Amino acid sequence: MRAKANLQILEADIQVAVTAGIEQLKARGDYVEYARGEHYQAVPGVLSAGEETENGGVQLFYLYPEEFGDIYAKRKRRETETAVRKVVSLLQPKKNATASKVGWIWVIRGQPGCVGP
Repeated sequence: MRAKANLQILEADIQVAVTAGIEQLKARGDYVEYARGEHYQAVPGVLSAGEETENGGVQLFYLYPEEFGDIYAKRKRRETETAVRKVVSLLQPKKNATASKVGWIWVIRGQPGCVGP
């Protein structure tokens, strides 16, 4: 439960950092404005966020890792913590696991299997 709360806090921190980055870019006019129906340009490895304009277009803000490294570090930490949580959940016996003479029966990804004596 505590790990889930930490992950939610990290998600909120990322969202706050992205919002602050957008405001920073908006203040200096550093965005690309796309007209309604125009295709957006994706930059590989660069986080982008957009806001709809009054005329139905989009202002797209590119948050480059060189300038917004803290966002990328937090996202990496989130990925790592999520992966660790998945591994831990796979290693924990399910609540409906039953004991037998052979050992605990665990269900991993829907496949029953015997683990240890």
